[in-house]
Amino acid sequence: MPRIEEWDWDKEDMDTALNGALLYGRFEVVKRIGLDSVRDDVTGLLNQHFIYPNHEVIELLITAGADVSKPSPHVIDSVFSSFERSLNTSFAENPTRTEEALRCMEILGSNGVHWSVPNKYRLFRLRRTLTRLPLYQALRYLQRIANSRIMEQSVFEELMRTPKMRQILN
Repeated sequence: MPRIEEWDWDKEDMDTALNGALLYGRFEVVKRIGLDSVRDDVTGLLNQHFIYPNHEVIELLITAGADVSKPSPHVIDSVFSSFERSLNTSFAENPTRTEEALRCMEILGSNGVHWSVPNKYRLFRLRRTLTRLPLYQALRYLQRIANSRIMEQSVFEELMRTPKMRQILN
């Protein structure tokens, strides 16, 4: 029987201190260990799922040579999951998590990473999270997401297609 505190991830994801530091967004630890484009698969490291995405870690991976031309959905999904968790009032996290997720979106988007084929459930969760916010706050976040260019236009249109989402824009 699995223990309650066990996370649902592949144990191989935690095979090195570097992987663990990346998974939890520990920039100082990643910096201290160092990234080596010969030793480390920096593209694979960028394309993993992050429990706590960190914009400095993502920038470091991109600077180290991670290929952003074909991103894994894991990196985008983890950033949006973190964003949603930070806004969900039943899991009130540190408010800096919201800003951190938005910064990750901006860095990924400015480096050409685009969310082009979203999971319908992911869009539903994002939409639900945004519609529960005060209108001004939801509009402010939507504007930052759109300006980040993390979403292709068709994905943003799909996000905004419901009456509740269109109400935010009005």
